[in-house]
Amino acid sequence: MIDLAMLQVVRDLVAIFGVIAGFTYYVMTVRNAQRSRQAQMLMQLHQSKYDKEGTTAYFTLLNQSWNDFNDYWENVGGMGNIEFNSLLETQMSYFEGLGVLVRDNVVNVNTVYDMMGRRIVSIWMKYETVIKGLRKLEVGGPGPGPDYSENFEYLANEMIKIRQKKGLPLYEYNIHPTSTQFKKET
Repeated sequence: MIDLAMLQVVRDLVAIFGVIAGFTYYVMTVRNAQRSRQAQMLMQLHQSKYDKEGTTAYFTLLNQSWNDFNDYWENVGGMGNIEFNSLLETQMSYFEGLGVLVRDNVVNVNTVYDMMGRRIVSIWMKYETVIKGLRKLEVGGPGPGPDYSENFEYLANEMIKIRQKKGLPLYEYNIHPTSTQFKKET
């Protein structure tokens, strides 16, 4: 005959394995839901920058020219150029937010690179000097402060590292002559 103690052990083991299987299923479901939310969020971010309006803004920003920060401030993006500054600030805010998501591991840096790395690196190469110049302006006046676009800088540097690991060149045609990258690439 089967021992009663043995039946209780088997019953307890079945219950334990049932709890483990249930917990494993729960964890897998939560992870899949999280990945699905991340993918949906990235696609929304991606679409907002690659529609006609976002693409027009991107090329408008890349087609600006200036010699140095003072020339930029006086002739391109000074306080009086509201339309241009709106385009620039929209782009900077977008990349600033994306930089926070990458830095905090909410989204995968390689996925961001695959989806929009070219755009991030191109805008950084073009506007690095401007961003660093704006950081030096008087806070409370025209200056946004010393931390202006620091998460965008982090994001751009991560994208540049990925390009370099892959052995790919930077986008030399977008590198402003005053950029720190210009000295590295030429």
